[in-house]
Amino acid sequence: MCPFRRVGGEQAGPAALGILVPPSRRTVLIVRPRTLVWDLVLAQPGGGFREMSREEAEHVAHQLAAALEASTGGVIEPVYSLDAGGSWLRVRIGNYALTVCARVPGQPYKPKLFPDAQAVRVAAEALSALLHPPPAVEQELYVNTHHFTRPG
Repeated sequence: MCPFRRVGGEQAGPAALGILVPPSRRTVLIVRPRTLVWDLVLAQPGGGFREMSREEAEHVAHQLAAALEASTGGVIEPVYSLDAGGSWLRVRIGNYALTVCARVPGQPYKPKLFPDAQAVRVAAEALSALLHPPPAVEQELYVNTHHFTRPG
């Protein structure tokens, strides 16, 4: 049995894992764990975030969802940054790499820097619980490529 259960975004509960394509001609792909304060942003192979056309992002969103469903949920890797004084996390799901970023409304994404090994471990465990749900748990997964609302 697949540990992920696809649902529509409007039916997704507060513990769902979403794959989002924000509205824009050039956009990024975001994996949003609703229970956490971070997002995972699709990374470029050489670093930075992968910007795509809207059509490509929609295609990649569905491929990423299929990779999650077909895999054991991905690998979480700490990436040490000597000049920044901490570590950030990369998540590999199939052929895709995502960077864990702070979710700050109205601000551009940047990698979330964790100050020490304990903070990295706590964050990795929280992500692992969503990406590797226990056998008795079906993790809700939704893909949202069109339905966004803007505040106010």
